Amino acid sequence: GGVQATHADMGNASFARGVLLNPYSPLGGFSIFDQPEPRWRNARDKARRKALDGDAYWRNVLDAVFSDANARRFERLARYATRSVTVDQVANAYCLAHNRTDFLTVGPVTVAEVQRT
Repeated sequence: GGVQATHADMGNASFARGVLLNPYSPLGGFSIFDQPEPRWRNARDKARRKALDGDAYWRNVLDAVFSDANARRFERLARYATRSVTVDQVANAYCLAHNRTDFLTVGPVTVAEVQRT
C-alpha cells in the first residue's frame, strides 16, 4: 500500500502520527520530469492511457496526482529550475522545506535521474 496526503494533511500535526518513513516510488513507472515538453500534459496523458488500459495504480491516483493545483505547483517548480539547479533538485528542496519532512527517500530509476538529483 501507500499513503496519499494533501498539503492540508501534511500541515495537521496529528496526521499519520507514528509514520517515520514513507517510501517513494517513481510515479507508476515513469517520471514527470523525464517527459518531453510540455512535461505535465504529456505525463498526465501517459498516466491517463495507463489508467484506461487497466493499470490499478493509475486508476486509483490519476485525479489526485494530476489535479489543477498540482499542475500549478509543477509549473511554478519548473520556472525555478536553471542550468545549475535541476527541476529534481528544486522538487527535493520544496519537499525538504516542509515542516513535517525530516528527509526524503527518492527512487531514481536511470543514471540521468541520479545525476540530476
